[in-house]
Amino acid sequence: MTYGTRSRDVSAPSGSHKLAFSRATPNCDYDVGRATGWARSPTISLSGFSSATLAFNHFWQTESFNGAYDIMRVQVSTNSGSTWTTIADWDARDSNPSGFQAVSLNVSSFISSGFRIRFEFDSVDSTANDFLGWYVDDIVVTAQ
Repeated sequence: MTYGTRSRDVSAPSGSHKLAFSRATPNCDYDVGRATGWARSPTISLSGFSSATLAFNHFWQTESFNGAYDIMRVQVSTNSGSTWTTIADWDARDSNPSGFQAVSLNVSSFISSGFRIRFEFDSVDSTANDFLGWYVDDIVVTAQ
């Protein structure tokens, strides 16, 4: 598949399931006004471990603009989601990748108590949203 071309779906790097911040039909975009959404994990308990890593693959196609639009965030909460800490983010100032990219983030500072992970998308505005959106796949937390 050519990712720069609109299609009905963006193929996941492995398996057939992925997290998608986009609508599947009719246009495979997020052009619905201001678009926001998130997906979060259940609480992850890694007591007894000293280090942990969050790894995933992701792909996005959003507007390219010199401003903080179409924000994609990876966040962690240690208080059941009352507050969130952003550990990685991308937005319209970042170039659209040509395919899925691997990401590895150190989450060791959060393992002293249970934590949750959240993937959040916010278009910020209701213009220039006629793009594929953000796709996340192969989410894995490993601990040592």
